[in-house]
Order: sequence, then C-alpha cells, then structure tokens
Amino acid sequence: MTCPTCNAPNEPGTEVCFICGRVMAPPVMKGTVFGGRYEVLSPIGRGGMGTVYRARDRVLGDKVALKVMRGDLSGQPEMIRRFGSEMSLVRKVRHPNVCRIFGSGNDGGRLWLAMELVEGEHLRAVLRRQPLEPEQVFEWGAQVANGLQAMHEVGLVHRDVKALNVMIDGKGVARLMDLDIAKQWEAEESGATATGQVLGTAEYMSPEYAQGLPVDSRSDIYSLGILIFEMFAGELPFRGDSHVSTIMKHIHDTPPLEGPRAARIPSAVVPVLKKALAKKPELRYSTARGMAVALGLARNAGRGPALPPSHVPHEPLPALLEALNPVDKTIRISAPKRVDPAAPRAIPVLIHALVEPARPAEDTIPPAIPPGEAAKETEPIALLIEALHAPDKYDRARAARVLGGLGADAKAAIPVLLESLRDREAMVRFDAAKALEKMGDAAKEALSRALQDDDEVVRRIAAEALGRIIRRKRERAR
Repeated sequence: MTCPTCNAPNEPGTEVCFICGRVMAPPVMKGTVFGGRYEVLSPIGRGGMGTVYRARDRVLGDKVALKVMRGDLSGQPEMIRRFGSEMSLVRKVRHPNVCRIFGSGNDGGRLWLAMELVEGEHLRAVLRRQPLEPEQVFEWGAQVANGLQAMHEVGLVHRDVKALNVMIDGKGVARLMDLDIAKQWEAEESGATATGQVLGTAEYMSPEYAQGLPVDSRSDIYSLGILIFEMFAGELPFRGDSHVSTIMKHIHDTPPLEGPRAARIPSAVVPVLKKALAKKPELRYSTARGMAVALGLARNAGRGPALPPSHVPHEPLPALLEALNPVDKTIRISAPKRVDPAAPRAIPVLIHALVEPARPAEDTIPPAIPPGEAAKETEPIALLIEALHAPDKYDRARAARVLGGLGADAKAAIPVLLESLRDREAMVRFDAAKALEKMGDAAKEALSRALQDDDEVVRRIAAEALGRIIRRKRERAR
C-alpha cells in the first residue's frame, strides 16, 4: 500500500507510514465502535484483506464477528462503491448453511462488515485431524451446495470455496464463510492471472477463474467438486510445486477419479465429480441445487438399490433430471407431463444400474453391418449407413436423422446406429438415439441389450430411448 502523503510503499495493512509517520488508517482498539453499534472486544485473526474481531452488538447484546478491511482498500472509491452494492446483496442471503451478514459500512475511512459469530472449527482442521466417513462427506457436501445455491439465487458468486472457508459449528452443521468482496475487487484491479500474481486459493480455483476469464456460479460448483474430492480422498486432486504449476494442472490435467488416489471415493460419486470438475463451465452442473440432488442420489445408491430415497429432498424436477445425467449434459432428458407417485422408489435402482452395470457378453450387441452387405438389402439405406461413418459430424448427424425418418423400414441400420451412440460428437449421439427411438419396436431388442453395455453414455442414451418407445406404446394403447 502507498502512503498518500509521501508516496512511499508500505506493507499491506500498515496503519502508520514507515517513512513520514502519517496515519494510514484509524487504529482499531478494544472499545472501538463501528456503525454506532458494534463494539470491538478482541482480535480473532488477520488475513490478507483485513482483520476479524470479536465484537458486541450494543443494541441486541449479542456477540458478532467484525471484519475490518485494510486501510488501502478502504480508501479506493471503486472498492467503496462495490462494497456497498454487493453487501446489499449479501444481506439478502438467509440460509442455515451460510454465515449471516448483519450489517456493513464505512466508518472513518475503514470498510467493515458485521457477521454471525460461528463457534466451531474450520473444515480444514477437521480434515487434518481424521479421515471423514462417507456419510459425513455426503451430509456436509450437500449442505455447502445448498448454501451456495442460496447465494447464487441473489446473484452472488463466492469465488473462494475451500476447506478453510467452511466452518463446522457446534451442532455439526457446515457453514459457508468469507465472501470476500475485497479479494474479488483486488484481483480484478491487478489483472491477476495464471501467469502473474495469484489471488485466491490455487488448489480450488476453476480453470476459467485461474485464467482471468469471467466467472459465474459454475466456478463455485467446480471448487465444490474439489472440496468434495478432498473430503472423500483426504487429499486435493491437483497440487503442484507452485501456485502456477497447480493452476496449470486445473487447466490441463484430468481429475484423478480412478486408481489409488480415488480408492476412498464411492463409485456412485465418481460421475458426480466428473461432471462438477469438467474443464468447460457449460459441461458442469448448471446449479448448485442440481449438484446437491446428485450427491443425495449417489448417497442413496451406496446404501443399496432397495432403499427408498426418503432422505433426498423434494427438489425441483429439472435439478433431479440433471442429477440423473451427470456425465453428458448434451443428452437431454425430457420431463414427463405427469409423474407417477411411485416413480421415486425406482431412483436407487436406476442409479445402481448406471454405476454398477453387469459385464456384457461379447455378443451382446450385434456387429455393425458392413456397407457392402447392407447394400444387398436396399441401396439407399446402405448409402445412409455409409454416411454414418463420414468424417464430417454434420453428415453423420444428417444420416442418422434421415434413417430415423424412415422408421422401421431402416431396421438394417440399427446395429450401426447403436455404434453411433459412441460417437465423439454429442449431436451425432443425440440424432442416432432419436433415430432408434423412431424405429419403435424394431429397435427395442437392440436397445435392451445396449442397457448392459460397458459404456455409461451408451447405457444412458439407450435407457432414455427405450423409455420413450415404451411410453408411447402405452399411450397409444389407452
């Protein structure tokens, strides 16, 4: 921080200029009152952006935590503006898993905020002391996700979700702490990027945040995925020799969700983390609520397929549907107009089937018909089957759509369409699935066998297509 009188550089948080002796910011002492209400009692801790004090609310008599920002930050006009506007949003958050903010202001050149005093210990201290049981990880993971959802709904992004910013209170409840507006502002003002100064916690940073790109709520979902991995595995998934090397791992390396490092992660959680830790934000859960539901379903799957999911909250159907499709968000699940009241009982069985499939026999899915053999049956269909192997993804997708339009008359293409469910392009997989669906009963047997495929995406697409065929047949029978 720079002295406004002599322009001499000083250490961050300095209260008196080392060169000229000017008071950089009014001192905070026992008995100092902020906002005419919060009286400082004793210091709790000091961080890079300010100091936290134990204080007393003179109006209500309650103990609170009072965070006083560094003097150099408090003197910046843009920081003052951002602080006021964003604190007005923070005060709207009312959730049992988020530390509540009571008030904020600017007193004598010092920005401050009064927040709930949470008695307990940081999650990091808990993790260092002992490994967590899976049930505890599920519980705290869902609580943090629900707290993030409450913040995202008022337009806030936490940006620093990590074990040190999660407090476990005296009742064993996880509480999100430290939405640091000052840290966000300083990062933006300094232009911090992966190749320069790193502001934040590199081990939990989303790839887009680490590269200085715009972030939204999905950045928090990535950080939550890192935190849940840490709680299960007892270690962080990405850690290099320096901040920069750690950030490069977030950007380029695949999460270690297989092998010895993931030995303690339940198999039902792996697809949930795979989606949460996707490098591209659009491939992650679109909401923290969706991730919370996914964790609830994975938790239930681990208890056995026969157990009804009584502990899973009745969340909105879109979040539930998203949770049921954690690997490939481009494969959409259409919400039915009517939901059978008994349907929730099937959820654990479905999840169990998706994460623990039976090994298919070698001849489960018929081999693809060679183009020459298909041509013997009908030349136009043979040409379309050939087009399913075209180099251009649009040609492959178009061929699948045309074959779907032919319906059961194109049943010779069914084995090739099943192979197209493995296509690297989502649009081709989607159109191949729709084509099989339009073939109706002719494709039922092949789709049923595909449910035992060892590729999770193939199983998911086949299950959805088969479900639509059966549903339409029942509707026609009514």
